Amino acid sequence: MEQAFNLDQGLEDEKLHSTLRDLFEGTAALNEQQLCHRDLKPENAIRTLDGRVKIIDFGTTAIEESYGRAAAWGGDLTIHPPESFGFNGRSNRKTDSYSLFLMTYKLATGKEFFGHVSKQEKKAAKQALANQEKTQSFRELLEEDRNLYGVDPKLLDLMAKLGTANESERILAREALLMSYFANREVNVLEAA
Repeated sequence: MEQAFNLDQGLEDEKLHSTLRDLFEGTAALNEQQLCHRDLKPENAIRTLDGRVKIIDFGTTAIEESYGRAAAWGGDLTIHPPESFGFNGRSNRKTDSYSLFLMTYKLATGKEFFGHVSKQEKKAAKQALANQEKTQSFRELLEEDRNLYGVDPKLLDLMAKLGTANESERILAREALLMSYFANREVNVLEAA
């Protein structure tokens, strides 16, 4: 087994799709048990000998309580969404969705969404982005990102639903698997057979 994300450029389309499917299915299975991983990042995913990607390191996993938050903070806060930094900031399954956005961006582009900056700079960048979303949709902001030029519009739709600073609009991994980026791909594979 090896780490799944040692890359300087984005993955090719088919490899990207299968890698994302594995990550989203693993996260969905975890979330459906009311668990939040809270530390989804490239270092916590491996590629097995058969080419599948598996999520590892469940040391910060927590049960999401009935009110929609995990009992305490946990994991790498640099990969948590903007709402995690507020007064009542705690993780939940949508924290995992935001982390999936960051991993998807890395896999598609080979780059970090916020670049290689300090934790404090990342926190400030997240807040600035959340403020931008008050006047522009996150999908529109992604369209302006030079690193995403040429990326499948269906993947941009998926990323916009995962990375939005608006928690109420952020979707869970299972919902993401129902989006056209995944759904239409299945049809295309079947039609090609």
